[in-house]
Amino acid sequence: MNSTPPRSALRTGFTLIELLAVMAVIAVVIAFAVPATNQILRGSQLSQGGQMVGDQLAYARQLALTKNRTIEFRFYRFGDPETPGEKIDEPEKGRWRGVQIFELLENGAAVPASGTAFQRLPRMTIMDSKKYSTLLGEDFVGKPKKAQDDPTAPELPIEINGKKVGKKYEYTSFRYLPDGSTNLPAKAKKGGSGAADDDESDTWYVTVVSLSDENKELNGINYATVQIDPFTGSQKSFRPTIGGKPQ
Repeated sequence: MNSTPPRSALRTGFTLIELLAVMAVIAVVIAFAVPATNQILRGSQLSQGGQMVGDQLAYARQLALTKNRTIEFRFYRFGDPETPGEKIDEPEKGRWRGVQIFELLENGAAVPASGTAFQRLPRMTIMDSKKYSTLLGEDFVGKPKKAQDDPTAPELPIEINGKKVGKKYEYTSFRYLPDGSTNLPAKAKKGGSGAADDDESDTWYVTVVSLSDENKELNGINYATVQIDPFTGSQKSFRPTIGGKPQ
């Protein structure tokens, strides 16, 4: 009697062709999953960044009202050496990545508001200044100030690759007045006159985008915009997704 088991019973592994097929399927899944994961991550960071800027602006206005003092809101630009073309020692080539709230004292000095601190955007997000942020555009608000030229400017608590940013940054700002309004002109206009009836004038806003989407058209990317009413200091937030549909 032949006691040899059938060939199918002896087979305990996969053939080379089967292994290659499985590897091919895994590669296809990864090829689709990685871009989707990256997009989800960028969208999450963008939401966090837009929320942070909006919350800080709202809090600055609230401080002006409750303390009956002028509150200064500063936007910070500094270099991140992990971004190609940027160096900590050259803040003018950096991006706008942080904000901070200051209180103006009776002697005119600006000090960080009590209970507040420097706030940085998530790593891969920035505030776009070249196309979509009148509050940062040099054509509208002038050249930013250098922290190293301002003895009262605080050092930023940031260390990147062992290097401290300190006072190697630039900033621009506007103010909330004690009644909640701002010191901004009625309209944003190149040159700074801000004539309300000028067809070329614009509103005041700041836009947060992913670093990889810098300078792209808004109708093809995700973004978060916060608009400021210069008369009341109130704000509106816009957070469309790609294709212009609200999120």
